[in-house]
Amino acid sequence: MVIRQISKSTVKISLTAGELSAYQVTFSELERKTSRTLRLLSDAAVKAEEKTGLPFCTARLFVEAFSRSDGGCLLYLSVISMTENQTEQKDPVRPIVIYEFSSPHEIYQCCARLSETNAIPIRSALYARRSQGSLRLVAELSPDLHRKTVAILSEFGTAHDAERLALAQTAEHYICISKQDAVSEIAAWERLL
Repeated sequence: MVIRQISKSTVKISLTAGELSAYQVTFSELERKTSRTLRLLSDAAVKAEEKTGLPFCTARLFVEAFSRSDGGCLLYLSVISMTENQTEQKDPVRPIVIYEFSSPHEIYQCCARLSETNAIPIRSALYARRSQGSLRLVAELSPDLHRKTVAILSEFGTAHDAERLALAQTAEHYICISKQDAVSEIAAWERLL
C-alpha cells in the first residue's frame, strides 16, 4: 500500500492486485458496502492518517477508486472539511412551486394571506392564460417557510408539478404579468377588487 499526499485534504493510495487479494476484494466489489471492502477502506484510512496526520478516521470522507491495468487499483481519500459542510447547509436548495388560480379574487386572497403571515416567497412570478382565464403563480420558496407557504397556497390554488415540462409549458402558453415579486404586488390589489 503506497500512500502519497496530493493536496491538503487528499491522499492517493496505490494497491497491487496481491494486496486486494489479501483483503479478498476485487475492484468491482469496491463500490459495494461489504465487510471486506469496509475493512480495506478502514485500514487504508488508518495508514493514511498515520502518514499524513489528516483526520481520515474521524472526518467524513469522499472516496474514489480507479482500476489499474495490473489488476490493482488507485484509491483517492479526501477529507470533507467542516467549512464545506457548513456552506452546503447555509445554501440549501430552494424549492420551486407552481399553483393555478381560477380568478383574480382567488389569487388576491391567497397573496394577501401570504403577506399577512410573512410567508412571502423569495421570488414569485404571475402568469395569465387568456384562453382559459386562469392565473398561474410560479414561486421560489424559502426552505424555512416552505410548509407554511405551501399550506396557504394549497388553500386557495391547485398545485402543479414544478418540473421542467410544466415550467416550459407556462413560459410557452402563458403571458408573464409580473416577474419578480408578484405576491407582494398582488397583495396590494385590494383597491382594485
